[in-house]
Amino acid sequence: PAEFRSITPELAERLFSASMSYCALPQVNEMWQLYMLILWQTGVRASEALAINIHDVFPDKIKVIRLKRRKPATDYVPIQGQLYEAITGYANRYKVKARLFPRTYIGARYAFSAIREIAGIGEDYTLHSFRHGFAYNYIKQSEDKSAELLTKLQRALGHSGLDTTG
Repeated sequence: PAEFRSITPELAERLFSASMSYCALPQVNEMWQLYMLILWQTGVRASEALAINIHDVFPDKIKVIRLKRRKPATDYVPIQGQLYEAITGYANRYKVKARLFPRTYIGARYAFSAIREIAGIGEDYTLHSFRHGFAYNYIKQSEDKSAELLTKLQRALGHSGLDTTG
C-alpha cells in the first residue's frame, strides 16, 4: 500500500501562508486558507468541508453531511472557538449567506495543487493528508492514552468501524 502522508503543523503553516498568494483576489485566498484550516482542525473529508453551509456553524460544532453506507447522515464535528471566529469573521466580511465554499471538489484539488506548489511541498500530499494530520495530532495531543482513544478518534473522523481508523 502507498505510504500515508500527514500534514504536520509546519507544513500546515506553510500551506496557510502560501494560500494568501494563490491569486490576486484576497477573498479567494482567504477562502482557501479557511478551507484548509477547517480540514486541519476538524479532520472532515474534503468533500464534507465543501458542503458546509454558514447556517451549519455553531460556536462549538459544525454540522456536516457524511455518507454512511452510501446514505447521507448528519453528524456534528466539535470545533474550537478560534475556528468558529475564523469562519464567522470570513462569512461576515464577504457576506456569505449559504455555502462557505462555492466550489467543486475538482476545483479544490486544483487550488490545493497550486497552493502546495507555492509552498514548495511535494505532490504526494493531497487534501486527504489533512485528515491524516488531524488523526496523528489527535492521538499525539490527547491526554487519554487508553484503548478508548481510538474509539473517540473513530467517532471524530466519522468512520463506521475501528478497522478503518486503526
